[in-house]
Amino acid sequence: MAFGYGALAVTMGQLAVDWTAQAEAGSMQSFSKACPGGGTVSGGLIDRDGDHRASAGDQITVNLVGCYLKELDDTMDGIVSVTLGAPTGSQQRAGVVSLNSLTVRGSSPTQEMQGAIRFDYSVSPLSKLLHVYSDTQPFALRLSDKTRSATETVTVFDALHETRADTVRATTTMRFHVASDLLTGSFDVATVTPWAAWFDTYPDAGELSVTGANGSKVALRVRNAASTAADVLVNGTAVDNLSLDGLGVLWTGAPWLPQVASAGQYTVGYSTTNGFRTLLQPDPAAFLPNGSLQWLYSRPLNPASITSATFIQTGSQPNGPANQMFTPVPAKVSVEGGLLTLTPSTQLLPGVPYQLQLTMNAAGEIVDTAGNSLPRPTFAGTVLQTVSANMVVSGAPLLLGSKATLILDANGSSANGAPASIHWRQLSGPALNFSDANAGRIEVSPAAIANGTAVVELAASNHAGDVDRRTLAITVAADLTQSLVLSYRAMNEPYKIVTNFDPSTTSAYANVWQSNTVLDVLIGTQRFLGGLNGGQTWQAGLTLPYGNNPSGGVSGSGWLGCASVGNTGTVKILEFALDASGKLDRLALDFDDTCGLNYTQGSIRYHSALPVR
Repeated sequence: MAFGYGALAVTMGQLAVDWTAQAEAGSMQSFSKACPGGGTVSGGLIDRDGDHRASAGDQITVNLVGCYLKELDDTMDGIVSVTLGAPTGSQQRAGVVSLNSLTVRGSSPTQEMQGAIRFDYSVSPLSKLLHVYSDTQPFALRLSDKTRSATETVTVFDALHETRADTVRATTTMRFHVASDLLTGSFDVATVTPWAAWFDTYPDAGELSVTGANGSKVALRVRNAASTAADVLVNGTAVDNLSLDGLGVLWTGAPWLPQVASAGQYTVGYSTTNGFRTLLQPDPAAFLPNGSLQWLYSRPLNPASITSATFIQTGSQPNGPANQMFTPVPAKVSVEGGLLTLTPSTQLLPGVPYQLQLTMNAAGEIVDTAGNSLPRPTFAGTVLQTVSANMVVSGAPLLLGSKATLILDANGSSANGAPASIHWRQLSGPALNFSDANAGRIEVSPAAIANGTAVVELAASNHAGDVDRRTLAITVAADLTQSLVLSYRAMNEPYKIVTNFDPSTTSAYANVWQSNTVLDVLIGTQRFLGGLNGGQTWQAGLTLPYGNNPSGGVSGSGWLGCASVGNTGTVKILEFALDASGKLDRLALDFDDTCGLNYTQGSIRYHSALPVR
């Protein structure tokens, strides 16, 4: 009975912590799922302060319908309420668990939990510490059948359950008072020495004392680390022994190891001479951009087992730039007792698959401090898209002329809602002005009379500090005296921009020939060539067809962006000027070209500030 009531109270405290985390993490501040052994459990957060977090004054209501809870090893019906309080110091959670007729399904006699229990919970990288203690109303178990009922009332309860990854040990201390209708009396329970064990095993140390009427005492004491039994003592004298099998929930720590918690039931074993095994592995479905990968072992590790680790990118970033570089990311290796932690030196790319590459000792195995070995850890997974940067450009990514502007919009970015922050910056190229480096929609403009390619980066981040980045190459043609620019778009493809100042452009010119009847523009491998008949000359205001020898149109092929013969189209001259010597001084033309089933629209600008289409 002493073990049972202690286990019930401690377990209800841990379930309150787990249910609160599940409700807080749910997309609608709620959760609903099937229980491993049948039935359902559902819960929701009443977010009274509207901060989308489980904070002081909020409440979690959990409904269990025929739900098998392996923590209690019973199938439960009823409602549990968790009213959250304000954590103090290093605590992460605090509150009160209220049991509203929580019953064990199918039990005879009927078993019903009543009352309330308080809890607080503290988590650090190496420790999980649960403190469960009495509320103003008692914690009780009511047993009843058709003829009789009895209530076991637990008061002045105070228990600490801690699991530490650096020692791979779990310890439990507790004390409480039971007023028992079944025994028609009362008794007090306390741990003389803490119950302690390797994770996921029965205890190898500890003593529990029960004090009854007139100060009479009975105790249960673990014999030694190699024993599977505990001695029963009456007034300090061993009178019997008891197998520890089946009493593991109170001390093992197993209920709160994530890997074990995913199983249908807990498997608790005896401490053995070896006992070296993997208790916890990272979940590929929870691979975070700034997160660490952790393995937890049942014994302290030899740090020399692993010499280095690297995250190898195995796929491209969704919606990322073309020709992405797959850059390996070194990882920091940390060994603390049985906990192996691998942390990327820089953030991993959201939405990108990675594979872990480990450099091990000569045997290629991971080793504990006693020399026992296991195969090397492995991991492969895709980083969660916890934040997504999205950039929309208003037209062609081109700044034509010193007074040109371009609108960049990042309001389509997301991070399970709106991003926590947006930031724009320039990575290279001619200097730009930003209207607001931290706004969702901004205006950029040239900061100097210069030509070249400016690369702009958008960084969107979430509240956890995960960042997704997108880059955009903007053609800057602020110096019109030196600029020849072609902007064109085939069908619904992105804009392509070719300039005479692009380093990849080997040749470029814009000329008129034969008394201003032939127009010839070449930029790299792209060309516009056409002649006028019937005494016409090139000038602003002309709109003429080309291809298939149109009457009154342009002879020649016009736009040479089509590989086949027979393209047709229309050219419109928006600006045209010659200098005093008759050479071309300024030109702005737009064209629409059809080549088979392909349609292209484009603009050519030579020393002209007229915007492209």
